[in-house]
Amino acid sequence: MSAPTGTEGGALGRGRTLASTIADALVGARFLPVWIATLVLLVVAAVIAPAALRSTSWAFVLPYMTILAIAALGQMLVIMQAGIDLSTAGVISLCGNVLVGVSSNSDSRLVLGILASIGVGALVGLCNGVLVAIVRLNPLIVTLATGQVALAWSVRYNREVAANPNVPGALSSWAGCGAAAAGAAIPPPAWLVVRLA
Repeated sequence: MSAPTGTEGGALGRGRTLASTIADALVGARFLPVWIATLVLLVVAAVIAPAALRSTSWAFVLPYMTILAIAALGQMLVIMQAGIDLSTAGVISLCGNVLVGVSSNSDSRLVLGILASIGVGALVGLCNGVLVAIVRLNPLIVTLATGQVALAWSVRYNREVAANPNVPGALSSWAGCGAAAAGAAIPPPAWLVVRLA
């Protein structure tokens, strides 16, 4: 069987070149498909549910998006080191409850609550590190287990200590809850994530 000649061979060569050019353009564009998909989503939302694009909706959604973005940035750092960490959700929940419980609705105790939350996160990270790097256990299983333990402690701490969650006013206004109620400004944590990214 002979190789394709004439116009067939040229068309086949052009097809492969076009496919590889499109693939190279998509890979080279990196985040361009994400931005295009986001733009299409915004256009569809503007047609189907225009209320979703009002400032009031964004003010309520942005604080939750910020938490998700911070967790995603942390996961990105772990994955860049060829690791995996499934304890993120449990640690976020536990640290949130510890922050509210230690600060006890007092702006003066807010720094203590933040330090306690950082300490809890560092302790879980230390446990993960020791079990994975020193004991040589599987990181998938270790982080899944420590995440579930942190989540269980979070539920217990919430029931026993932080049963009536009263967030300090300074933390609430900084996180954007006041802005969400007013339906106006973008919360500072969202700007922080944009700066980090």
